[in-house]
Amino acid sequence: MKFGKRIRLIRTTQLEDIPVELIHRIQSFLPEKEAARTCVLSKSWLHAWSTIPTLRFTQKQESGNMNLIDRTLVRYFRDNMSIESFHLDIEIKNQESAFIVETWIQQLVSKRSLKELHLTIKSDECLFTLSHEIFLSENLKTLRLRGDRWFVSNLKLVKCVFLRELELMDFEITEDVIDNLTNVFPLLEKINLSCLSGLTTVKVKNFRYLRELRIAPREEIHLEIDNVPNLRLFHYNSLFNCLNKIVSYSNVDSLGNVKELVLSGMSMDDDPFFDSMISSIFPSLEILTLENPSWSKNTLNMSNVVLKKLTLRLGEYKPIKVQINAPNLILFCYKGYTIPNLEFLTVSPNESALN
Repeated sequence: MKFGKRIRLIRTTQLEDIPVELIHRIQSFLPEKEAARTCVLSKSWLHAWSTIPTLRFTQKQESGNMNLIDRTLVRYFRDNMSIESFHLDIEIKNQESAFIVETWIQQLVSKRSLKELHLTIKSDECLFTLSHEIFLSENLKTLRLRGDRWFVSNLKLVKCVFLRELELMDFEITEDVIDNLTNVFPLLEKINLSCLSGLTTVKVKNFRYLRELRIAPREEIHLEIDNVPNLRLFHYNSLFNCLNKIVSYSNVDSLGNVKELVLSGMSMDDDPFFDSMISSIFPSLEILTLENPSWSKNTLNMSNVVLKKLTLRLGEYKPIKVQINAPNLILFCYKGYTIPNLEFLTVSPNESALN
C-alpha cells in the first residue's frame, strides 16, 4: 500500500514539474475534449488549461455555446491573459449574435499577443460585417477568413505587416485589394484565395518569400504570376482555364522552382502537349496531382524524367488507359470509379495504390 502511494506521489511530482509552456503546447495539439480532461492530472495541468493561449470554438451556434465563448473571453480580457491563437467556427442566426461576434473580433485584434486568427462564420439569415480593424493586429502571422460572401473593399489601414499566411474564402473582393497585397503583406509565405467573386484578373507578383500558392476562383480569371522565386507548391482549381492560358499570362521563369503541382478541374483538350508543357514549365517538379481533369480522349500520357510521385483522381465512369514514362517515379496513386489500364513505359514505381 505504501509502495503504491509512493508511486502516485512520484508521478504527481513529475507532472507538477512540467513547465506550463510545455503543458500549453501539449494541450494545444489535443482535441478540445481530450485537452480538457488533462485537468485531472494535477493542479499545474488544471491551471494551464484555464490559461491556455490557444482558444478553439468549433460548435454550431447555440445560446449555451455563445455564453461559454463570451465568458471565456471576458475572463481572458479582464485578467489580461495572453491569446496567441484563436479559432472560431460558428453559425449565427440573429442580429444580436452577429453584434456579439463582431465585438469579440474587435477585442481580439487589439491584443498584441495574437499571432493566429481563424474565423469561419456563417450568417445566412442576418447581416455580419467584417471590421477592417481585423488588419490592425500588429503581431499577426496567420489570418484565415471563411464567410458567406463577406465583402473586402480596401486595405488602407493595415498594421499586420508581418503576416506570413493569408487565406480568404467565400469573399466578394475587388481587384485593387489583390493587387495591393504585395505592398501591405510583403512577407507572405502562403496564400490561399478560394471561391472569390468579383475578379477578372488575379496578379500574384513580387512575393519574394512566397512558398505556397492556392487559387480556386468562382469564375474564369486571368491568373498572372511573376517574381515569386521561392514558390514550391502551386495548387490551381478551376473549371474554366487550361494550363496553356495560365502560362500565357504568367512569367514562366517564376514557376521553375515549383516542386509540387496540383491541378483540379483543369481542361486538357486545349493542351495537346500537356505532359511536355509540364516538363518544360516545371523543370523541378517532383509531385504532380491531377484531380478530375476533363479531356475527350480515353488515353492519358504522362512523361517526366524528374517526377517522383503521381496522383490521379478521376470522377468519371469511362474506361481510361494511362501511359506513364517517368523513370524516377517512386509512388503512383489512383482514385476513380473504374480501374485504369496502366502501362509504365519504364520501371514501375516502388509503391502503387488503386482505390
